[in-house]
Amino acid sequence: MDTKKLDERTDFELVELSRNGSAPGTYAELIKRHYNRCFRRAHAILSEPADAEDAVQDALVRALLKLDQLENPESFGGWLDRIVVSCCVSKVRRVHPELLDMADYEATLERLQDEHNDPESEAIAKEREEAVMAAINELPEKYRDPIRLFHLRGQSYKNIAEALNLPLGTVQSLISRARDKLEEPSQQI
Repeated sequence: MDTKKLDERTDFELVELSRNGSAPGTYAELIKRHYNRCFRRAHAILSEPADAEDAVQDALVRALLKLDQLENPESFGGWLDRIVVSCCVSKVRRVHPELLDMADYEATLERLQDEHNDPESEAIAKEREEAVMAAINELPEKYRDPIRLFHLRGQSYKNIAEALNLPLGTVQSLISRARDKLEEPSQQI
């Protein structure tokens, strides 16, 4: 039996294991790997963190239900990106049908495919994400959770205040100070 940990496996391996159900937690590992990128993409399209979260959740459920239809398991990330964009477009169409036409949708999908197929862009994005996480990890402890919840998880100030049992003003201040510290020359990313 293969003793590789899930986080050591490729997307291809995780998709195959998820399809046949032979290893619990494989789809969860795929979600863990791709969630932040999917959320950033959805947030860029929808602007509201709660809407982005809904779209990503819808996309993850759709992807799970259609996993057997994925022709190239090694391209799971790009396939999931397209599902996320499709969910975002559907959400915008429900609320503001006048804002989107099919040409915009097709152009967005084509751009996403091009971005995903560019290894250099993917490497740069991954490197930047790692640098951001390293910089956040260097912040004093009291700033780390609020900035992570706000920028990486897309939570509102109110939700963060409730989760951390802090006054709303304190959360706003901590996030503002964390941003200031991340912009200091010693913290440049």
